[in-house]
Amino acid sequence: MMRVLLLIVLGWLVYMLIKRAFFSTHATNSTRQQAKPEAEQKFVQCVNCGMHVPESESIKKDELVICNNPDCNKTP
Repeated sequence: MMRVLLLIVLGWLVYMLIKRAFFSTHATNSTRQQAKPEAEQKFVQCVNCGMHVPESESIKKDELVICNNPDCNKTP
């Protein structure tokens, strides 16, 4: 019984070592790509509904910021 448990543990250790050796390079590359922050965007608040949206997705009318929601665009 002890031999079976020892073989299972050794097999698991070998599996983990092989897995780490082959997949460690791919894992580090993907985590590095995810860790890079994208260009930060400034968020602005819509004067009609109060929702915060990225400045690139907002509409400016007479110095007022309006979100891209169709209901907010209807107001003069």
